[in-house]
Amino acid sequence: MFYENEIKKKQNIYLTNKNFHYFKNVLRLKINEKIELFNNTNYIFTGTITSIKKKIIRVLIENKQKKNQESIVKIHFAPIMLNQKKMNFIIQKSTELGVHSITPLLQKENFSKKVNDSSLLAQYNRWKNIAISSCQQCKRNKIPIINYPEHMYTWCNKLPSNELKLIFDPYSKNTINSLISVTKKINVIIGGESGFSIAEIDNFKKKYGFQNISLGKRILRSETSSIAALSILLYKYEELNVTI
Repeated sequence: MFYENEIKKKQNIYLTNKNFHYFKNVLRLKINEKIELFNNTNYIFTGTITSIKKKIIRVLIENKQKKNQESIVKIHFAPIMLNQKKMNFIIQKSTELGVHSITPLLQKENFSKKVNDSSLLAQYNRWKNIAISSCQQCKRNKIPIINYPEHMYTWCNKLPSNELKLIFDPYSKNTINSLISVTKKINVIIGGESGFSIAEIDNFKKKYGFQNISLGKRILRSETSSIAALSILLYKYEELNVTI
């Protein structure tokens, strides 16, 4: 389970608020039971519950073990924003698959109004909690970086020129197998419900240095193409044994 502060051996830590609810009412843990914690590092910590009272669980940390489960290639994943349910799903699954960072993107020209919308801030905070929950579920002990949404071209302008940049285009003749460069960092942009226009794809390629890649003959939904693209890329580059 996630604990946001520093953890040391022989230390007593205290789980409160939502941690208390999860441990007490969901996992139904009791005094003297063992639990495993992580704190966004390459270590996991094992402890024993020594007391449960007044919505506070006290845990004595007994062991510290190095456990690096991160991918050897760092993928910065940038999906065009979908509706709330689909975005929650994309954040959850991309976290489980092992992406390094996620930046939801806005495609429309009136993005300034949306960025300042309080409901978007609420969504952003929800995504960070979803990422934490996903890490707990899949035993990943480092949480991906969730960036605040921004316009797609603003995001493109920030990308280093020496990193691989991919955009998925169902009409491209290029495939992931045609990528021959070994790289440590990959930036991936996935289109929304209506995809990208020909003009947008050309702009990504000519101005920002993206390569357009096809995922096959069929037109995939955004959430499906996200999972497919990330899975294939992670497998391909982990097989190449790229060293970070």
